[in-house]
Amino acid sequence: MRVLQVTQRFPPAIGGVEQHVYHLSQGLKEAGIEVEVLTTDLMRDTPFERMDGANDPYPFPVTRTRVWKLFDAPHGLGCIAPSMLKELVKSPADVVHAHAYGYFPSFAASVGTALDHSVLVITPHSDAGRPSLSKSIFDRIVAPLTVRRAMRKRG
Repeated sequence: MRVLQVTQRFPPAIGGVEQHVYHLSQGLKEAGIEVEVLTTDLMRDTPFERMDGANDPYPFPVTRTRVWKLFDAPHGLGCIAPSMLKELVKSPADVVHAHAYGYFPSFAASVGTALDHSVLVITPHSDAGRPSLSKSIFDRIVAPLTVRRAMRKRG
């Protein structure tokens, strides 16, 4: 089995999702599962900062794609990485595990798995937030494009 972890940021970027994806990938590797991480070169979104190009050695492959900031939005939601979609489509993964609902990598994973029919798993890594107009709009746009693609009916 091949698992592709897809995330907005990955170490040496600092954060809880980053550490979660690293340790999950390490555990999968130790369990004998082929694992790869697909991420961006984003070090932080506020202020916007890319990595310097150096990639620490990991016990599994890590592919970084170039990130672009389209507009200011909280938590890097205005950042995209178009080449991530290309990497997803050419990946031989059986399972694509996207992290952090609403970010570009989750959207790219949804599109990529729709094209190649691999299994999509999404871990949100956030709370639902308080009801608001912006949250309602966000959920109406993002959910159909990402989370609903991960749902499967049992036959």
